[in-house]
Order: sequence, then structure tokens, then C-alpha cells
Amino acid sequence: PNRLVIADFGTAWHPKLSTDEPRNQKCLDVGTGAYRAPETLFGDRKYGTELDMWGAGCVMAECLREPHTPLFESRGAHEDGNQLGLILSIFKTLGTPDPTTWPSAAKLPTPPFEMYATFPAVRWETLIPPTSNPEFAGKWEELRQVVGWLLMFEPGYRMEPEAVMEMLELAGVKDGGA
Repeated sequence: PNRLVIADFGTAWHPKLSTDEPRNQKCLDVGTGAYRAPETLFGDRKYGTELDMWGAGCVMAECLREPHTPLFESRGAHEDGNQLGLILSIFKTLGTPDPTTWPSAAKLPTPPFEMYATFPAVRWETLIPPTSNPEFAGKWEELRQVVGWLLMFEPGYRMEPEAVMEMLELAGVKDGGA
């Protein structure tokens, strides 16, 4: 069967091997451009694997879009304002978060509330329109739902890997099914 495995250990952290970087003081320069989770953009150094689930949601969204383009706009890391531009793109796409959609953000060094203009979320049907690809026939809504659950502002609300695989399997998308 066809299988896609995506891995990036450029900034991997391990509780026993990463002794010079305490669990609650991890570096913030993690992730690549349009795939960076919002919590790191607002200074959360206590992040966990939920950060990777955000990245997986970004990759999945890009794979489902035609043409295959990132869901969020991001300037190069060397360009001024790249993080602010990414924050703005995320907010313009998913809507501006509030204490209900991102409760833990109130404790961040730079909380996002009341700092930015308020943007409504763009509908998933607009962000990831149905494709004519027969491989995805009858599976489109489930795929969009998975992306939506992976791209939740609140890290604790994001789908766990096992739940993603279960949902994809139920939709007939696991192990090369689509």
C-alpha cells in the first residue's frame, strides 16, 4: 500500500537527552514558516506534541488544496515581520481566537486577545473546496473535519494521532485508501 511518512527532527526534544533545555523552557524557533503552531508565535515555551499535530493539519490541508498551497501565508524566516505576518494570516483564515477557542492563551507571555483586529473564520468549504479527484469521492467532509480538529487554537483540543488515524480509517482513507 501507499504510505506517506513526514518527519522533521531538526529541533527534536527528548526528556532524557535534551538536558540543556528544560521541559518548560524550550526554544521558540521551532517549525517552518506556514506550519508553525500559534502557541510558539505567542511565546509558549511549554509546548508539547500538540505542536506537531498543528503542523500535520497544515500539511494535510495543503495536500487537499488544488493547487497544493499552504493554508497560511508566511514570509521567509529571514524577513522582518515574518511572525506577525503568519499570525495575521492564521487569524484571517481561522478567525481571531478568544478565551473560549484558546483558553490557555491567557497565560501566554503575549496573549493574543484584544491586541488585533477581529476576523471571522473563512468557511472550510472555501479553504479546502471539494476536488474532482475520484480518490476522495465521499470522503471530503471527513478529511476537512480532521484538518479542522488538528488546527484548533487550543493545543489541548487538537486531535491525538490515534484519533486521527481512527477517523481516517473510518472514512476509508488509511493505508493508501485515498
